[in-house]
Amino acid sequence: MRALLVVVAVVSSASADVVREEPVVAIKTKVSKTKTESSLTVDAVSATLQLSYVEHIQRCYRDRFGKKPKASASGTMKLVFGVEPDGKTIGVVVASFDKKLDACVVGRARSWTFTPPKDKADKPIATSFVYEFALTPLPAEK
Repeated sequence: MRALLVVVAVVSSASADVVREEPVVAIKTKVSKTKTESSLTVDAVSATLQLSYVEHIQRCYRDRFGKKPKASASGTMKLVFGVEPDGKTIGVVVASFDKKLDACVVGRARSWTFTPPKDKADKPIATSFVYEFALTPLPAEK
């Protein structure tokens, strides 16, 4: 298992101008595993999460707790999802210390896509992943 510490800037593309927001939470991967052996490895999924989707969790967290979250807005988030043979996510379940945060992350994770998984015979298959993240608010800048 490879642990990742991810602190990302959230980019809003609601308009032609790109607005960068300062990260408000450190997201550290505590657990990452798969239930099915496939070409879509935990490392590949972790890389895609870090490069493309952790900002979604960051945005949900910011929307829920604001730009200066209290220390009490911390804890563990478990993320379980499947990946269909076409690479789309299915069966997304999130459980954390805050139900509104969970609902936001589920909504965003349903749109995630990954490299389509294949079995050892190079045939498309579905697979699933389990992640557990530690969420810790970052100190507010003065």
